[in-house]
Formats: sequence, C-alpha cells, structure tokens
Amino acid sequence: MEFWRHAEPVMAKIPRAFLGLLITMATCTSLSASAQRTLVEFWHTGDDGLSQKLADEVERAFERSPDFILSTGRKPGALIVAIPTNVDWKKIRERTQVLYQVEFGFADNKN
Repeated sequence: MEFWRHAEPVMAKIPRAFLGLLITMATCTSLSASAQRTLVEFWHTGDDGLSQKLADEVERAFERSPDFILSTGRKPGALIVAIPTNVDWKKIRERTQVLYQVEFGFADNKN
C-alpha cells in the first residue's frame, strides 16, 4: 500500500510536536518547581490503522517522558488528553498530511 509508505515519516514527526505542546501545558499548570511528574490519562477512540498508530506513538511518548506518568481511573488532578475521533488525512504532492483534534481537561471526583 503506497499510502503507508508516505505515512510513516509523517507519523514519526507528529508525536514530537504533540508532546512539545503537552510539556508546555504541564509546565504552565505546575505551580511549584518540584520534580513531581504530572499524572496523565490518554484517551482515544480511533479504530483505523492511522489513528491507532498515532495513539500508540503518543502513549509510548508519555511512557518515556520524565514529565508525565500514565494514569487511569480519573484520579483527581490528572491531566486528560483525548483524541476523540479517527484522524483524517490528505495527500499533498508526495506527502501525507495527518489531521487530528486533541482535547485537554482535568479529572475531578465527579462521576
């Protein structure tokens, strides 16, 4: 499939830009200069190959990051990062542009 051949380099760049945004957000939300890691829950619903690949890369980036620790269960204060839909893509000359939406929020004790 020629599409995947072009999508691979694009997918390698997306998590870096996405993680840069997350690191900036975590820095802004931190009120102290402590070395505590930020709890983060990563939610995604995409079920196609490209959406799943993006989700896998973002999750791996969170796992490797010294700034975040993956969490579950809506722990109070946890940063919630969600990709609520499948990613979209379009061909631009020889490259594939991947389009996606990200939502940010914080967990609370309310059900």
